[in-house]
Amino acid sequence: MILPGFHTSAENASRIGNGSEIFFSVLAMQASGAQTILLSRWNQGGTTSYDLVGEFLRNYREKPAPIAWQDAVMSVANRSIKFDEEPRIKTVANEEPLRANHPFFWSGFLLIDQGELSAEEDEPIPAAPENADDEDTAIPYEELKKEFGDSIDEESVREPDRE
Repeated sequence: MILPGFHTSAENASRIGNGSEIFFSVLAMQASGAQTILLSRWNQGGTTSYDLVGEFLRNYREKPAPIAWQDAVMSVANRSIKFDEEPRIKTVANEEPLRANHPFFWSGFLLIDQGELSAEEDEPIPAAPENADDEDTAIPYEELKKEFGDSIDEESVREPDRE
């Protein structure tokens, strides 16, 4: 699903949002079956944005969404800008004009993709046995320490007192 005209409070710096407008919209789109969503967080406009979305669609036919988007950004970045076809760009004398590789042209887009499942992820996760108690399923601190190193301490994984 491509929504290049999706606008959020990020477009107007005086109105700061908490992200719920994106979160709930994306949640609804995914609940209705959307696998990949590309939306703009503010008014993009212009030929460069149009070319970027078009390039993404061409790449997406053959590549996973993140790679298709990255390739689209790189492809459009190498193009020259037609300033008369970019309504949000103003040229100022004695300043170096923006090039198509400037984040202005691609950073306003947000790509949400569910990704592809690997063969391992296709397998359902086995449920815990119904007769298992917390002691049977608890992971010992030593194993957690091996896995997560110094980012975890014994205090943060201590079991709550049981009565």
